[in-house]
Amino acid sequence: MKDEEKYEQWYLNELKIMKDEEKYEQWYLNELKEKRSNKMNLFEGNKKYIIGGIIIFVIIFIIIPTIFKRVKIDPGCEGVIVSQPYIFTSTGGLKNYTLLPGSHWTWRSNEVYEVSTQPNQAKEPFTDIISADSIPVEFDGFFNYYITEPIQRIKLGDNWYTSNIQQTFKTLVRDECKKYKMTSLISDRETVVSIEKNVFDSLEKHIITTKLPIKLTKINIGKINPTEAVMKEIAATAVQQQRQRTQTETKLAEDKRKATEVSKAAADNAYREAMHLDPAQFIQLEALRTFAEAALDCAKSNSCMMVLTQPGSANLTLPQIHHK
Repeated sequence: MKDEEKYEQWYLNELKIMKDEEKYEQWYLNELKEKRSNKMNLFEGNKKYIIGGIIIFVIIFIIIPTIFKRVKIDPGCEGVIVSQPYIFTSTGGLKNYTLLPGSHWTWRSNEVYEVSTQPNQAKEPFTDIISADSIPVEFDGFFNYYITEPIQRIKLGDNWYTSNIQQTFKTLVRDECKKYKMTSLISDRETVVSIEKNVFDSLEKHIITTKLPIKLTKINIGKINPTEAVMKEIAATAVQQQRQRTQTETKLAEDKRKATEVSKAAADNAYREAMHLDPAQFIQLEALRTFAEAALDCAKSNSCMMVLTQPGSANLTLPQIHHK
């Protein structure tokens, strides 16, 4: 009996536990259902914000980069916009304003040209300049300027310098150099300064007359030299002139020596006639004079000995001098 009561009690407890588990399960299911319901309500309540956020994202990261682009203008430059709209009925072309240095947004279809407004320089080599004395010289010319109107500069195109400045600049420099001789061009600084000033004044008038969008600041002429062919000719001429000078100096020296000898001979002959000597006697006298000078030199030396010999003929025989 006691065992049956225990079993019954155990059975009742198990039933109670099972009922509690069913309640918990039901509660859990209700909780899940409520959470799902809350999430749905939250989504429904924020639906317009979520959709709005998606639209903003699409506009910022998809539509804007497709329609617009970001351009950067460097310091010292301005950006010129050439409008090229997507809509065929719209009118494109140059905008009447420029973009200053910094970042800007513009239509993706537009072209933006960066134009430097800083001082610039164009170099022109001159290799065929003929001076006033028809001697060719060569040098480099420098055209210094800066852009004053970037929009007008773009209108002129990429070849604006070649089409509007280059030939005029070269012609002015050539005409000025033709006024001076080669020596003045290569050695006289005042001549070069005058050429630079005259070219500057004439070119500035040309720029103002043609309304070019630039400001001329300076004209520089580099070092002027004769051409290579002229330099070779000058070197060959210098060698030839030096050779002629050497030959002339040699001839003058030879002529002087001959003149000295002739003069001495004339003086000796005049002396001989004054002393009433015939040529043989004069020759003997000169020999004695020469011997006397040699004897004096020998007397000054301890290593010199004189040997006297007896004349064997009418001719004078000079003593022999031996050095020890």
